[in-house]
Amino acid sequence: MYSLVPSIRAAALGVAAGLSLSGCYTTKMYSANATASRTERTAIVHSFVFGIVPMNQVNLDSLCGEQGFAELKTSINGWGLVASAVTMGLWTPITVKGRCAE
Repeated sequence: MYSLVPSIRAAALGVAAGLSLSGCYTTKMYSANATASRTERTAIVHSFVFGIVPMNQVNLDSLCGEQGFAELKTSINGWGLVASAVTMGLWTPITVKGRCAE
């Protein structure tokens, strides 16, 4: 009789190894002539193919208005990695956080 326990254990080990090796990433951008406010604004960019093909864009003018941004940070956090792993890279949410200039 065939047992599924070794197959399930091997699959769980493979998923755990893949998630632990993938890691999070963060990109930060700063404006040279601006002081950042304390208020942080957040938007989500939905993307395909492990974050390579974005489905939408963040409009920085609507995010910060005329004063523009002082700091921008894009990242894929832990939940984004889980979502990407569950969909096998088909969908990856990217978090965009911005601090507007004062």
